[in-house]
Amino acid sequence: MDIDLRDKLQVALDSAVEMKVSLASWHQQLRWYLNATDPAVRIPAWLGVWSFVVGLVSILPIYSWVSDAVAYLVSLTCG
Repeated sequence: MDIDLRDKLQVALDSAVEMKVSLASWHQQLRWYLNATDPAVRIPAWLGVWSFVVGLVSILPIYSWVSDAVAYLVSLTCG
């Protein structure tokens, strides 16, 4: 347990604590990575999110172009 979490939970350094651990869902894990206090964890997580967003934005014009091309080809074969 890092010092920030220990302070937030008000746990003394050498005290015993009972914890229940459960599996987190993917969005809870992502939220933890994006809000981590350690910059070695937080910065790569944000870089990954921004890379994913930029990748999606770059695909949208291609999807539009392909759908227009398919519609044109369908119109040629039907009419």
